[in-house]
Amino acid sequence: MSIEDLDVIDRVADDLKRNQTVLVISDHLEWGTGEGEHLMLLQEKITTYLGFIESGRIYSVHPSAKGKALAILVFFKYEPKGEMVDFFMPRIENFLADLGIEWQTTRLKSSMN
Repeated sequence: MSIEDLDVIDRVADDLKRNQTVLVISDHLEWGTGEGEHLMLLQEKITTYLGFIESGRIYSVHPSAKGKALAILVFFKYEPKGEMVDFFMPRIENFLADLGIEWQTTRLKSSMN
């Protein structure tokens, strides 16, 4: 599963220390050429996740999410740059915060480094 599988929730996991359920997006695409298309894919994927949350499906698929805070975590294979960092990330973080959902990002570490 990946950012390109727009109708799929890549992963749902509980962070017991934070009493939080985290919905994970796997983003394996490089930044640079095609950045606009990449941003659109990410936006569509987030929209799918929001529908999953707002419909309540999250609680039927992952019952342990009941009573926990929610977060969307993006695992980036490549370091985000450009419009993603300058424009998209601050806006999506604020938008999700208004919905009570935390925005988290991290970069996957390659075993080849």
